[in-house]
Amino acid sequence: MASALPIDDDGSSRVYNIVNRLFHRHYDINSADDQPLFYGEISMFTPNKPDVILHADTSTRAPIVAISKFLKSSGDYKIGIGNPDDINTVQWEDMTKELIHKPKYRLEMTNGRRSFLWKRTRTIGVGNSAPSQWTGWNYKLVDEHTEQVLAVFSGL
Repeated sequence: MASALPIDDDGSSRVYNIVNRLFHRHYDINSADDQPLFYGEISMFTPNKPDVILHADTSTRAPIVAISKFLKSSGDYKIGIGNPDDINTVQWEDMTKELIHKPKYRLEMTNGRRSFLWKRTRTIGVGNSAPSQWTGWNYKLVDEHTEQVLAVFSGL
C-alpha cells in the first residue's frame, strides 16, 4: 500500500490510499476514509495498450480519465489526461527521467507551462507519518521553479 498527499493552493491537503494487492494487476485508489475513487488497470505486457489506465470508478467498465505508457528505451513516460476514445480531447504530457543514479522525474504541463519534479525523499512523509526507510518508493512532487512541495507519495 502507498499513500499520496497532494497539497492544495490554500495549504490544505487530501490523502489518497493506493493499494496493489498481491497477484492483482490493478491499483485501487481510495480516499483516506477508504471510499473507492479510481481503478488503475495495469497492462504492461499487452502490445498497443497503455501500461496504466486510470478509470473514474472501481472497475474497468468505468470511464477512462488518464493513461500512461512507459517508454522502455529511455525510462520516460507518456501521460494522456482524458479518454483515449476521444483522442482529440486528450492532453499529452511527457514525464522524463532526469537522473540515472538518483531518480528524479520531470513533468512539464503544457497547460500553463508549469514544470514539476518527482524527487526521492527520505525526510517527508504523508501526514504525520515518517517515510519508510526500507523502500525506495518515497517521492515528493515539487514545483521546479519555486521548490514548493505539492504532493508526497510514500510506499508503506
